[in-house]
Amino acid sequence: MRSNEQLVQEALLAQLSEYQHQQQQLREFDVVDKIGKGVGRVAGAAAKSVGAVAGGVAGLGQAVKKGYQAGKATTGAGGAKPAARPGTVTAEYAGCVPDESSGCPAGR
Repeated sequence: MRSNEQLVQEALLAQLSEYQHQQQQLREFDVVDKIGKGVGRVAGAAAKSVGAVAGGVAGLGQAVKKGYQAGKATTGAGGAKPAARPGTVTAEYAGCVPDESSGCPAGR
């Protein structure tokens, strides 16, 4: 038969063994956790890069559209009117008889 002292020692050894086993599992979990965090950081950085590129492409389209519209507004909704060839009658002067009272420019 075992004495009380032996039973206590065996119980303490079992507890110590269980404690050591838990500590080993925690160390292994810590390594796995660090690896997981590293993979997560890389994946997060890659996702940010992809999002930035996609956002940049979408933003580029909007910037071109705004630039075109601003250019139209600056130049008078579609650009300057082409200059008439010398000696031709433009629509605004068609039917004019040059004199001082009609408002038509002389010589047209």
